[in-house]
Amino acid sequence: MADKQPIQIPIEIDENNINESALKVLEILRPSWNKDKIKFKRFNEGIMNILTGCYLDGKFDEDVVLIRVYGKNTELTVDRQAENEVISTLSKEGLCNDLYATLCNGTVYGFVHGVTLDQDTVKDENIAKLIAKEMVKIHSIKPKGSYPKSVFLEKLYDWIKHVPDSFDDPEVQRRFEEHIKSTKALSKELDILRQELESMECPIVLCHNDLLLKNIIYNKQKDEVKFIDYEYAMPNFRAYDIGNHFCEYAGVDEIDYSHYPDKDYQLNWIRNYLTYWKEYNNEETDVTDKDNPFILEKVCSMYQLAHFFCGVWSLIQTKYSTIDFDYLTYSIMRFHEYFKRKDEGNTVKI
Repeated sequence: MADKQPIQIPIEIDENNINESALKVLEILRPSWNKDKIKFKRFNEGIMNILTGCYLDGKFDEDVVLIRVYGKNTELTVDRQAENEVISTLSKEGLCNDLYATLCNGTVYGFVHGVTLDQDTVKDENIAKLIAKEMVKIHSIKPKGSYPKSVFLEKLYDWIKHVPDSFDDPEVQRRFEEHIKSTKALSKELDILRQELESMECPIVLCHNDLLLKNIIYNKQKDEVKFIDYEYAMPNFRAYDIGNHFCEYAGVDEIDYSHYPDKDYQLNWIRNYLTYWKEYNNEETDVTDKDNPFILEKVCSMYQLAHFFCGVWSLIQTKYSTIDFDYLTYSIMRFHEYFKRKDEGNTVKI
């Protein structure tokens, strides 16, 4: 990856007419492109931002410029400056494509070729190993200073402050009051969760923090996996990325928690992760299964943090997002699973 600083383009993308706005961006970033041959491809996987790929007719495999339009009020949960700094760091390490430019309401960056995963392909033995290996690379990035605590956990308290007290839609308001606790109760719940997780003394590393299946791209030709959408990348418990990833096996559009990987699968996944960790970090000790159950216990505890985060995040999106997605139902389901797992003591799903 080239070590280039993104340029600032003072253009605001009209989400109702993205193609016309995109052409103005391409005049700056791809001045040699023939305007009459430019094609656009809208990607529908995102539930927070609007993604559009721009390319020359017949050359999709050669060069695609991806324009991401930020969802309404996403700055309430995303520090865009911090996100761009993380992308710059990862780009230098070859872990993500270059960030070309920042816009008034979005970013422009390189496209990752491949296919997003689903509930079947994510469990493919080869792909699962590639995911573990890619996660190790991110977790192994050395900070300039140190990671004394989970920044992600700290951010959650700020996000709770942005959870709305009411909604304009009467039916949404009714369901909100019926199923969701008050922000005060959520803060107290987070206090309890924080105390539990910090007592586990889990290593703090740079985490992706949002490894849902659509954020993982598999390139069959290169036989490699890449992660995308680093909006929530920040220091967090190492076990969180693993636990959150396992949670996302249940899907987003139609959540089915029967897709949780079983205990044996998770232990094997962790074994592969530790093997790659020791190889990547030049640690000479052999990987044994002795510590795997203890690591799995930490991973399972992170399930709760993953569900809690998604529940809070979805409530904010319910209020502000213009994307066609049932955020409230998603929030209710994630909080329901949070409290269910809490009552069950976070046992591994068999």
